[in-house]
Amino acid sequence: MSARMLQILPVETAAERDRYIAVRNQIHPDTPISSEQHFSETRQDDRIDLLAVVDGAPVGTATARRFHDNRDARVAFVSVRVLKAHRHRGVGSALFAAVSRHAERIGRTGFYTIVRLDDADSRAFLGKRGFQEVLRVEEVALTLDQARVEHSCPEGVRLVPYAAELDPVVHPVATEIDQDVPTAEPIASLPLEGWQRRMLGPGILRELSFVAFAGDEVIGYALLDDSEPGIAEHRMTGVRRDWRRRGVGRALKTAQIQAARAAGLRELRAEPEAQNTAMRRLNEQLGFRPRLTWLHLRGPLLPGPSAPTPGAR
Repeated sequence: MSARMLQILPVETAAERDRYIAVRNQIHPDTPISSEQHFSETRQDDRIDLLAVVDGAPVGTATARRFHDNRDARVAFVSVRVLKAHRHRGVGSALFAAVSRHAERIGRTGFYTIVRLDDADSRAFLGKRGFQEVLRVEEVALTLDQARVEHSCPEGVRLVPYAAELDPVVHPVATEIDQDVPTAEPIASLPLEGWQRRMLGPGILRELSFVAFAGDEVIGYALLDDSEPGIAEHRMTGVRRDWRRRGVGRALKTAQIQAARAAGLRELRAEPEAQNTAMRRLNEQLGFRPRLTWLHLRGPLLPGPSAPTPGAR
């Protein structure tokens, strides 16, 4: 790196956020995100965002924060990305060192990250640093103008659009459902306001989300999250334990498919865990097809000397 000047800079201003998103989306053009999604206030928990700059040009990004589903987990969630032309030249290592020091400052002892199965560079980079797979997620997609699904509810079940006033009655059922989601890190049970911040941020499409009732009791719910123009993602499809394997999940999902198609969306995506065979089977029956495989990895912080101090300009 002697012939180049590398800086690791904190992302603080709107212009810096735009640069961060531009680099991130250049690295992963087929999974773009918006500034609003990445910098959502619901995800600003002891967080640092960094931009790697070489000779004045942004070439990489990094983020580290408390684990979203459990802020007391001993791991910090991290992402480190570098433009292909600048890999194997110390940029990723400098970013990784900087986020390691941040994780130490917020009391974390390890990292949790997500990479694509087909991203050989990231897998090799993390493998050399002791990261190991702890969960696998099989992302699938449904092209809505090709979807042929019939919607019906089990006897005694009704679905209603997920209005905000239903949050207090959905919350206790959602807390039960969370305990059964296959995860590498337990999902923390939160009081109503904390759960709302975690699950019901600005991207949730309430008009395309539904709550299932049996009589006056909530027995399940399904959320769609805004992903990118014309595309939404199944954030959660959950059913109360005593109502599973009775068609409630299918009813929720088919209602969302029909509502999304009527709203003019072109595609729905879902990310069931590899162990969630019931949901994977349902998605396949509804016409979802494989898109990407994501690997969830856990690994250590980088030991050794501190990275360049973020903020030195």
